Amino acid sequence: MKRKPNRLIEKFRQGHHPYGMQMYLYSPEVVELAGLAGFDFIMLDMEHSRTNYETMVHLIQVCELHDVTPFIRVPANEPKYIRFALESGARGVVIPHIMSADDVKKAKRALFFGPDGRAGVCPAIRASGFLQQNWEDYMRDTNANTSLFVLFEDVEAIDRADEILAELKPGRDGFGLGLADIIHSLRTNVDEPVNWQHPYTKTAAEVVVPKAKALGLCNMGMAWPNPDKAGIENAINNGTDAIIFHPEQDLILRKFKEIAGICKEML
Repeated sequence: MKRKPNRLIEKFRQGHHPYGMQMYLYSPEVVELAGLAGFDFIMLDMEHSRTNYETMVHLIQVCELHDVTPFIRVPANEPKYIRFALESGARGVVIPHIMSADDVKKAKRALFFGPDGRAGVCPAIRASGFLQQNWEDYMRDTNANTSLFVLFEDVEAIDRADEILAELKPGRDGFGLGLADIIHSLRTNVDEPVNWQHPYTKTAAEVVVPKAKALGLCNMGMAWPNPDKAGIENAINNGTDAIIFHPEQDLILRKFKEIAGICKEML
């Protein structure tokens, strides 16, 4: 069988910077637009959006039609969520709030086949082309080219960076820094203002990024603070390999507000 490639990892292995879009709106047309625009991958969010798994399959199908690689951020590190994404054809799974090496091992057991994991066996799934004769090729391709990305979103995870990163496979897997979650975890009460420039964010990056780079792992990071040239340069200068942009609803809202602002001035 011939599966669609994992363009994020292919470009990373070649020393390039893949770029993709976060997707929250669960719209096939928006995914189609991302593919037509030439993005390498999307990260379909299922943690903070209300996308269901039937819709997820349709969005993965649209990705494949337009050669944009589908990654799924699952709601939690639970085997059933990872299995749903894997068997539907996702080429990467992003796991929130990884806290330890045991958490990574749990995700690997669900996502990969032996010896890398213990994923469930069913040859009649979409990702394997629904055919038993494809099964061995499908397993080999999954273990080689389907990515596990873990998110560091807690101070405890930063403290355990060595053990977490050691469980990931160079050239296939990666990580992201969920700095907003870390910043919020450092607040002492709900009335305390959010310090988006908290100095610990720099500390966290200085701990995790060099260790991951040395291991050959891919750093997925956001163009920040804006999805523009300066934001991309900022991400690259901070060690980002795969550039990911603001969710599409944020970009749409920005454009709507720009148009509405012009109207208010002129009309």
